[in-house]
Amino acid sequence: MTGPPAPTDASARWRQAAALGCFTALSLLCLHPYHFGIGDQELTLPIVKAYLDPGLYPGDYLLEVRHRYFTFLWRGLAAAARLSGLGLPELFFGAYLLCLVASLRALQAIFDALFGDFDATCLALALSLVASRSLAPSSLIESSLLTRTAALPVALFALQRCLLGRWRGAFLLLGASLLIHPHTGAFAAAMLVTALLLEARALGRRQVLQCLAILLAAAAPILAWRASASPERLAGLFADPRWLEILRLRSSFDLFPSAWTWDRWLETLAYVSLWALGERRAPEGERHRAARRFAYALLGVCVIGTLGVAWIPVTALIQWHPGRSLIYLVPFAAAYCAKLCVDWLGGRFAAHRRAAALAATALVLAAGRAVEAEGPPRPLRLASDQPAAWLYAQLWARSQTPRSALFIVPPSLGGFRAGSERSVYAEWRDGTMSFWDPELGEEWLRRMRSLGLTSPETLWEDYLRLREPAFSAIAGAHAGRAVFAVVPQGRHPLSFPVAYRNEEFAVYRIDEVSGGGRR
Repeated sequence: MTGPPAPTDASARWRQAAALGCFTALSLLCLHPYHFGIGDQELTLPIVKAYLDPGLYPGDYLLEVRHRYFTFLWRGLAAAARLSGLGLPELFFGAYLLCLVASLRALQAIFDALFGDFDATCLALALSLVASRSLAPSSLIESSLLTRTAALPVALFALQRCLLGRWRGAFLLLGASLLIHPHTGAFAAAMLVTALLLEARALGRRQVLQCLAILLAAAAPILAWRASASPERLAGLFADPRWLEILRLRSSFDLFPSAWTWDRWLETLAYVSLWALGERRAPEGERHRAARRFAYALLGVCVIGTLGVAWIPVTALIQWHPGRSLIYLVPFAAAYCAKLCVDWLGGRFAAHRRAAALAATALVLAAGRAVEAEGPPRPLRLASDQPAAWLYAQLWARSQTPRSALFIVPPSLGGFRAGSERSVYAEWRDGTMSFWDPELGEEWLRRMRSLGLTSPETLWEDYLRLREPAFSAIAGAHAGRAVFAVVPQGRHPLSFPVAYRNEEFAVYRIDEVSGGGRR
């Protein structure tokens, strides 16, 4: 595809590298401060640890279905930890930093492919960094190492290769992104396959078939894994009603339009409008035609997928999370909006175009920091961001209890498995795995009800109301194991022996009861 040539002189390369370094530091320290051990890592850290040491978490209902978490990322990180000898905090940070730099470099490459304008590229990078959310909770740039964090640069480079007309390389990278995070790869696949089919006459049948064959070959491992390990209840066209109700309880904000807040609708509408405004003034050319097709594919996925989730619950669409699709429109909205703005500034301040563009970039970054800030910038740290007293309870559990011990914990806190390396009865975040295993979802809901669940908004209060019979019944269902309950200090004390106490939590040893049965 024809388009502006990439900068080749040394000064331009140094300028690009300096900009990349600045944007990386701004993202890492200010706009998306790095976090470890919280959020989705409350699930993924135990999974990595279980791959490193299969003897951990015996009988933990969540870890027993980790083979249905379809990604090769965590197995790869476990292998890297074993070979390198690095601790998981250092390894996760190194992988996150690599993914962040690669993502920003891929965005740079996309913007250069479209316009070849350094000033517009800087402004577009700033806009991409501050456009933080889509309809469903998802960001283009995340603050911790997740599967989509690792898949993003691979998918972005696939799109950039397509813009350059390097179709085979694009589909090879697309297949690689599916190995890391099938959802991100699927959004990129919608964009690339749409562009490929609409360009089929010009490319010829042979090249189209070659691209599709490359994609299937590259993605074959994840496709085979999913085909062999997916539960039968997910094989049907339409969603199992019981599974759907569990997802409504646990993840309505991720799937259903009725749960999306007005500010998410407004923010998404804003960058769709910015894309439409900027794209109308885009120059003609094959690269811009491909970018336009990318955007139309994403809009189609969002509309059709959301309708499929809300009114016709199709299983595959529910697992695809279509509400997240429009976050991948952000780079193109940012590119066209930035080019429009920089050209306008060039007309008004012809002699100082670069200074005006950099001032606009700084203004966007400052505004993004002001809107999204949760406080002053904090020092970069690699250790867990979980509360100190919660971590101390986990460290005590790891050093003072047998590996077979089971812990009953406040379900709203989460992350106890990661530091304690002990099995947990149930946490609220465990329900995320219901997307891949309806039976696990039903078991998770049963356990949450045993912990007093009445509403997602009252998890903490529900747990505080539990009395001795509820804890004893859970212990009775796990006869032969040491069972402990972690409860906040300040609630009515339990009558069980205290095994550990700190300023915020007490850990009780629960006496086993014979015949307690399942509850």
